[in-house]
Amino acid sequence: VILSGKKDELLKIVDELLKNHDPLEVVENHLKPAMEMIGDMYDRGDIFLPQLILSSQTVKPAFELVETKMKGGKLNLGKFVVATVKGDIHDIGKNIVSAVVKSSGFEVIDLGKDVPSEKIVEVIEKEKPIALGLSAMTTTTAPKIREVSTLMKEKRLNVPIIVGGATLNDKLAKDLGADYYAKNATDVVRILKNILKGLNELHQNNGGRNCTV
Repeated sequence: VILSGKKDELLKIVDELLKNHDPLEVVENHLKPAMEMIGDMYDRGDIFLPQLILSSQTVKPAFELVETKMKGGKLNLGKFVVATVKGDIHDIGKNIVSAVVKSSGFEVIDLGKDVPSEKIVEVIEKEKPIALGLSAMTTTTAPKIREVSTLMKEKRLNVPIIVGGATLNDKLAKDLGADYYAKNATDVVRILKNILKGLNELHQNNGGRNCTV
């Protein structure tokens, strides 16, 4: 259904699943595995870029439908800005992260794909999130992470950077100036909760005074 671009049919299926399942279960047990499988098919060369883009466009309304049913989004534990770096049009992983993080109670500001580094930093400066998530799926776009990190340092923006993508690992992430590497959406949520815990402890140690991230 997703590969065929049948948005309406997918929405009907997801709507039925939501009647009997928790929204997060629908993401974790149905949408997420389906999109990861499609991502794997693209990596193996079984499908090509037009099909990958179509799949991403097809599943987006389904994620949006699930998000309307997620109670967690109202908790607003903190802002999380996420984007796919400039030159990278692969946004399946980012979309999964956005949905799962939102379901975990964070406010997600999704800047989309192929986002200029300057734009990302501009939003960070304005929104003051607890963390920034960057996706880079290729070796040619991964260096954009360092570009964002450098721009943030120049503006003295002390916001942790979480990165993910097929070509990344923990060492490379650190070399590019990121603070954390996440293998999947669950990793991102775990990291965000640890960051939030650290901020809360800092807030308490400062006698309850507001702390700027």
